[in-house]
Amino acid sequence: MTNHPVEQTLTLTSFAQDVEKGLSSAVKYLSSSYFYDEVGSIIFQQIMDLPEYYLSRCEAEILSNHCNGFLKTFQTESGFDLIELGAGDGSKTAILLDHFLKQSVDFTYAAIDISASALEGLETVLKQRFPTLQSKMVANDYFLGLEALQLQSKRRKVILFMGSTIGNFTNTAAVRFLKKLRQYMNPNDLLCVGYDLKKDPNLILAAYNDNQLVTAEFNYNLLRRMNEELGANFVVDNFVHAPIYHPQRGCAESYLLSTKKQNVHIKALDKTFFFDEWEAIHTEVSYKYSVQDMEQLASTAGFSPKTNFFDAKNYFCNAILKI
Repeated sequence: MTNHPVEQTLTLTSFAQDVEKGLSSAVKYLSSSYFYDEVGSIIFQQIMDLPEYYLSRCEAEILSNHCNGFLKTFQTESGFDLIELGAGDGSKTAILLDHFLKQSVDFTYAAIDISASALEGLETVLKQRFPTLQSKMVANDYFLGLEALQLQSKRRKVILFMGSTIGNFTNTAAVRFLKKLRQYMNPNDLLCVGYDLKKDPNLILAAYNDNQLVTAEFNYNLLRRMNEELGANFVVDNFVHAPIYHPQRGCAESYLLSTKKQNVHIKALDKTFFFDEWEAIHTEVSYKYSVQDMEQLASTAGFSPKTNFFDAKNYFCNAILKI
């Protein structure tokens, strides 16, 4: 992957600032957005292949089984512009792209992501697999990227926000995010959101506590990243991964627990942080939804449901929302 010095500097600065804020808090936390460095992204691809991690398979099933339904919902006489926020490796979206191209649909595809290097990889894959696809990679903040794309086309935009990423927001933050997203949409535009649904708590917890401990390694990589990028001296073996699920709150959470009293110095911050024995660092939250929860969230943010697509087990939902 090509290095981008400006992007790397900005990322390092925000990473250091957010680490200081999180570890200085009375209840320590780290933002889950920092899971996804190059190593973390590779580990997450491994997570998606785990037998316990049903989410990706369920969403891929929905896209495969309902691709005609998606097309009928998206299509207009003048075509549409498909815009994905945080496309990852594009493997699930490729299911729709393949179907739309085979149906000779008039559409374009744009991916918006803060990581230019990730988009370079996606662009290479798409050009090889779909040489006739009209695609654009936008390395920017979601909202700035949407603003730029809005100036280029007046036809229907279909915004994809899949993968249950909405679950990483608290309800308040999710409403705020969707409201801001709505500001970049016209009355004819659509939003597709991926929701992980409430189900047997044992199934949910297993998705974040796999037998091969790959998800644990995903969390430990945060410590290694701070060591490498910020000059921290975390001893990974002094922490243990501890995921839990709250059935009343409907959320899975991940923690790193300090197994002993210890001090950790972070050179980039010139600061030392004290950890008590069994003190926790909160690393991730993933909210699960009922259909009623989904509709309430959409309504509060100013959207109304157009249609919902479910997998065969009703584990996951891709909801199409309209203004």
